[in-house]
Amino acid sequence: MATLEQELEHLADADRDIAKAELHIAELEQTARRLAETGRDVTLTHQLLATARESVATFREQRRLIAETIDDMRAGRRLEIEDAAAMFPPGDPTPIPPSSP
Repeated sequence: MATLEQELEHLADADRDIAKAELHIAELEQTARRLAETGRDVTLTHQLLATARESVATFREQRRLIAETIDDMRAGRRLEIEDAAAMFPPGDPTPIPPSSP
């Protein structure tokens, strides 16, 4: 698990990745239209677009998970690495209690 600062950096990275991917999709859509207008086969272009859209959906899910982690850390439901390390030093035989439902 990362620190809150690292998670915030991951969130910013995710936002940039989503924006870049959406821009790429828009460019691919324009290319597909131009190719179709000239009578060219756009089958592969459409397959590439579908894959790019699936990637954006995955990026959005990853962003959601990062945001959830940040929310949990801020609410005290998750510990930062340093906090967890202080609670459970290496070699500590303390069992980790099971999660409650």
